[in-house]
Amino acid sequence: MQLSKDEFHTYLLLSAAHADMEEITDEERNFILSQVTDELYNKVKRIFDADTDVERIERIQENKALHAASSEELNKLLKEIRYFLSTDGKFTSAEEAYYIHMKHILT
Repeated sequence: MQLSKDEFHTYLLLSAAHADMEEITDEERNFILSQVTDELYNKVKRIFDADTDVERIERIQENKALHAASSEELNKLLKEIRYFLSTDGKFTSAEEAYYIHMKHILT
């Protein structure tokens, strides 16, 4: 399923929010909502929640070719993911492993 650029961006942030295998926190949700509308957030959250782990990776791979084809776009996304993962002031080993895995998927 193809996502719009904003949907893809939101999907990536939701994926990052689940890096620590915990439910999304209010802080993480508010960060995402500072960048997108409630309607877009809720739409993408429904898609994300319905996807299995394998489907999430496939969806990210499919949409990266559409919305992050250049090195510049990929680097921008990776920087944002890293920033998002550290917004709570800590960068756990699970979050670091997620970041490395996402870097591999996106590049």
